[in-house]
Amino acid sequence: MIYDSAAIMSIPWESIIKIFRNKLDKDHFPTLKDYANEFIKFLDGNENIFPLDLQEKYFKLVIQSCFWEMKKGMENFIEEHDFTTKQALNLVEFICPDEIKDGPINESFNELKKVLLTDLLKEQCKYYRNLVTKDWGDIPQDFINNILEKDVIDYKKIISELAIEIFKDMHFNEDPIEKLEIIATYYFYYTKSGVIIAGFGDDELYPSVISYNIGGLINNKLKYIEKSNQTKSITIDKPARIIPFAQHEMVDAFLEGVVPKYDKHSEGYINKLFDDLPPTILEIIEEIDDGSIDKKLIDNLREKIEKIGEETKILIKDYKTAMREKKQKYKEPILRSVATLPKDELASMAEALVHLTSLKRKFSFDQVENVGGAIDVAIISKGDGFIWFKRKHYFKAELNPHFFKKYNYQL
Repeated sequence: MIYDSAAIMSIPWESIIKIFRNKLDKDHFPTLKDYANEFIKFLDGNENIFPLDLQEKYFKLVIQSCFWEMKKGMENFIEEHDFTTKQALNLVEFICPDEIKDGPINESFNELKKVLLTDLLKEQCKYYRNLVTKDWGDIPQDFINNILEKDVIDYKKIISELAIEIFKDMHFNEDPIEKLEIIATYYFYYTKSGVIIAGFGDDELYPSVISYNIGGLINNKLKYIEKSNQTKSITIDKPARIIPFAQHEMVDAFLEGVVPKYDKHSEGYINKLFDDLPPTILEIIEEIDDGSIDKKLIDNLREKIEKIGEETKILIKDYKTAMREKKQKYKEPILRSVATLPKDELASMAEALVHLTSLKRKFSFDQVENVGGAIDVAIISKGDGFIWFKRKHYFKAELNPHFFKKYNYQL
């Protein structure tokens, strides 16, 4: 199964998976993990599918798109905050150093823009770092080295040439190349596909699912990580699991009884409330203290109130633990039911959960409706193998009998 990008380095995943299936032919492996490893091995360094010139062109295309998008955003920001000479004078007086204030107004204004553009560049670094960390976790250093150290392809040179070409009419108050290299690295790792492999190995009685983030190749090395939080197995202790991918908010709400964003907002509000409480009490005490209150008593109160701050951290931790336990108790009856459902009802339930997400996004004007339409549903069992429960085709079946004949289907 694939989510996010339907292609890797502009090549459709559907085509790559079919090539791998043909290569696999009648080979068998004892575990699903062995099948997954074979798939990763097939992708890694495969110059037949990903020749070096494609790797270079794709990288250049991605980073070019990133830099043009950044430049446009910076220009829009400057335009939206278009300072008149008078406003610039006021800002220069408070923001710029003395040597800038002493120069001509235009020169001061230009220096101000340099500072602003450099700050925007720093913010872009943080922005893409946070995006990548959210999806990939901390990027291994060897991933970064693959881009920034010269190897078969000199990616650092590509970044530098694109930066000089695209940002030639922008002026910064410090050399932007190093920051643009960081941004390019993070942006390239941000472009990825979610790949899920599910089923049974030949020797396995219980199914499992393995989830990957997979991006392009850098110097013939595949960038990928296994997502441990979404790599699960069915066991005697865990007879049922519901694992959502991509848009998972409504499935989480169904399982846990609360929308994750609301839950996160509540935790943030409680954290802020307890953080703000001790200093607020101290401020009130200082306001009402007209000198008539015993100083020793005031100091004693201040000491105790400051200790409250430490104790509230324990309370917040206890609250989070209690919420996790509540969610688990809410989820357990659903999972117990799932463990005993027949195959057709399992398929219907999976379809209903996808439809629930689609319905929510359809009527949420602040969200893109990228889940919807006809839903493909499949069942994998040890006895029957892979079975389509529901499947849509992009063509009329009666006009394409050769397709069904190829796969021994009957209309």
